[in-house]
Amino acid sequence: MREIIAVCRSGKKSRLRTAKVLDRYFWRIGDRTWRGKATNACLDRVARELRKGAARNTAVVIHEIRSSAESRAPLIRIGSKSAFSEEGLVPVASHPAEVRNVTARSPTNLSGLAAVRVAALFHDLGKATILFQGKLRRALAGGKPEADAIRH
Repeated sequence: MREIIAVCRSGKKSRLRTAKVLDRYFWRIGDRTWRGKATNACLDRVARELRKGAARNTAVVIHEIRSSAESRAPLIRIGSKSAFSEEGLVPVASHPAEVRNVTARSPTNLSGLAAVRVAALFHDLGKATILFQGKLRRALAGGKPEADAIRH
């Protein structure tokens, strides 16, 4: 048994046809996403049914859930390949302007991020002192825990 996820990017009537097939075999976990367990024979049957009803607007990918690298390659890809990336991944934002608006940061956010980065650098600089490094060496050698001579 394989644990799988199916993603449908079909349009128009193909979306309904694809949903009917996938609903018969797997649990719907999203508007265009299904999850379930399937044997190889079951996956063959699903692929056959999807291919039989495939049209120009059909786009379905089925992935096996494993480690992240192994889950990226799709087990089955049916229909339009342009609906997915080469690895079979689904785009989250389909319009570049939407992505740009999400990543845009105000000057206040940028200055706050800069202040946090400077604070982190000074924190690390405090740990680079001879006193702090000596304390770490003594602790690694099996010595008793000791308080900092100067708080970093």
